[in-house]
Amino acid sequence: MSSIVLEALEALERSKRIDKKVLLEALEAAMASAGRKAYGANLNIVVEFNETNGEFKAFSVKKVVETVTDDDLEISVEDAQKRDSNAQVDQEIRLLLPKVDFGRIAAQTAKQVVLQRVREAEREKVFEEYKNRLNDVLTAEVLRMDGRSVILDIGGGTEAVLPPKERSEERRAG
Repeated sequence: MSSIVLEALEALERSKRIDKKVLLEALEAAMASAGRKAYGANLNIVVEFNETNGEFKAFSVKKVVETVTDDDLEISVEDAQKRDSNAQVDQEIRLLLPKVDFGRIAAQTAKQVVLQRVREAEREKVFEEYKNRLNDVLTAEVLRMDGRSVILDIGGGTEAVLPPKERSEERRAG
């Protein structure tokens, strides 16, 4: 598992030029989302990925309370102190969840979360790259017309939309 996941992350990092840390966070969030489908939607699940051995560990995060009113989100002080003798009220405690086969639907959910996070990271990267270039003139290649908008390649594999109101068009006498 280790080499497959790490190779996939490194390939994504190279092809999308997205920091590996961002990809790992996306993967952990995706696995937490899949975990909610496998373990229960009401649980507060956190997933950690160990880069050394390639294992995922899922934890249920619970708040330590005097009186438990919600078993999914809370744990009594007594039970918490059995696991961690330093546990105190209002502290959060992580309980390791058993390994489970996430199944096809949970895997699809994880895939969608990762893809969404990758798209968000790409958009953020483009924004950071161009935010200081407001009102600059760029050289671009017209790729296609999309309705009334023009889709441009502004370099580095980045596409931009030029809406009709931003164009200067040659008017022909007719």
